[in-house]
Amino acid sequence: MTSTESSAAIADQARTAIERSARIWHQSTQQFSDQVDAVTIVPQVDLSHAVQRYFQYLEDGLEVNRGLVRKWIDYTWSSLDDLTRVGLESMTGFARGHGEAIGTWISAESDIARDAVADQAQEAERVQAEQVREQRRVERAQARDAHRRARERYEGMTKAELVDQLAERELPKTGTVEELIERLVAADGQD
Repeated sequence: MTSTESSAAIADQARTAIERSARIWHQSTQQFSDQVDAVTIVPQVDLSHAVQRYFQYLEDGLEVNRGLVRKWIDYTWSSLDDLTRVGLESMTGFARGHGEAIGTWISAESDIARDAVADQAQEAERVQAEQVREQRRVERAQARDAHRRARERYEGMTKAELVDQLAERELPKTGTVEELIERLVAADGQD
């Protein structure tokens, strides 16, 4: 292999590592975006710090990659003795490892964000269920109160007065005072 072919192969490896880093980043952010879109009730999540750290990490990674390419060019155009070849192999291995590290980091950050969104979605569901329970409790209390107020109208009436009220409405007139009151209250609710 000539020095030009060797240089081209090394450049291709560095470019492949950089492209792989970018592809992993794109896939991870797409997965994260899809997961966020799937959540229907999500309280506001402040991911600005994680996003800032993520982009800072990418910038640092790009700067390292730029440095690697510059070093590679310097080494390529200098003499290609055995020391230079060993150095280039080391840098290529480092570039490969760096791409894998970016993929691992992006995956971990995506997992953290997904877990945070899932936790907040569970909390939102719990709060919503609690609100429904509270609303039902209030409705039951209001119904009891309305029933009590409806009964007050007939409390203190004699059985004869209650029977007269039932007769006016053409309702059955038999039963205890309590039954008669409940029958009148039920009829009031239907009016």
